[in-house]
Amino acid sequence: MCYTLETLAAKRKDEDKIYMQAEQYEQIWDTESCSIASLHAIESEPHFHSAVEILIGREGKLRALINHNEYFVKKGDILVTNPYEVHAYFFCGEAPVVNVIIFPFEYLSGFFNAHKNMKFAERLLQNPETYANAVILLNMFDIARVTNKPSLAKSLGMALFEMIAKDIPFTEKKDEQATLIKDILSYLYEHFQEEITLTELAKKYGYSPNYFSGLFHAYFNMNLNEFVNGLRVNYAVDVMQQGRDVISAAFDSGFNSLRTFYRAFGRKLGMTPKEYMKTKLKKKTDAGTS
Repeated sequence: MCYTLETLAAKRKDEDKIYMQAEQYEQIWDTESCSIASLHAIESEPHFHSAVEILIGREGKLRALINHNEYFVKKGDILVTNPYEVHAYFFCGEAPVVNVIIFPFEYLSGFFNAHKNMKFAERLLQNPETYANAVILLNMFDIARVTNKPSLAKSLGMALFEMIAKDIPFTEKKDEQATLIKDILSYLYEHFQEEITLTELAKKYGYSPNYFSGLFHAYFNMNLNEFVNGLRVNYAVDVMQQGRDVISAAFDSGFNSLRTFYRAFGRKLGMTPKEYMKTKLKKKTDAGTS
């Protein structure tokens, strides 16, 4: 079958693997070795990875936080995240259409070896010519992926990266606070099932609770309890999908009461655990019969 941009767009709507689901995105950022990925933006919690992440705004507006800095991505904008920068995305009203292209570090090792101890100095590009060419290359890249032409897709993906990268100046890597935030984030991902308090965590990193609380909120756009409970809810969802009952999932994930678990679950996912699992089962059943 021959794909045009119109038929590709229709095909993308029918294929969940093309759209960025939370599970897919988390799997990508947890994997150090994978191919170049092109997906659609979701709201995501603060995280970091070794890949370069590039956003291309198509419709609507996306709010992005990168190392404490706030950006709004809309049509005509390109946003670049350096390796290991803490970043998170939030919708501004209705879900926007923003392409997310993830370039694994192994694909870019030669590029960064030529720019040792350097990083992109600017993140937001608003160059109409670069944007128009990026959209064309991205569409061609997606067609190559959908039609199972991995070598062509890789070449087009690298051409997309190099075209965008040439318009961005470099600067020396110097951001001690960002390094601290990455350490905190790594600690929370490893210890979220344990009891974590603001006072003890602030003491661990040598800050007063008030200062630490302000620093945390500035980078993560939420307080410590909200962030940790979000990690716990994610874990609970994973183990429930593997057959664990709600009560054991709640306590194994680190919650000390069912009331707190249900409140955090509803705040994050907008439904009860029972409703969520019923929705998941229905989607799985529908997929099996389609």
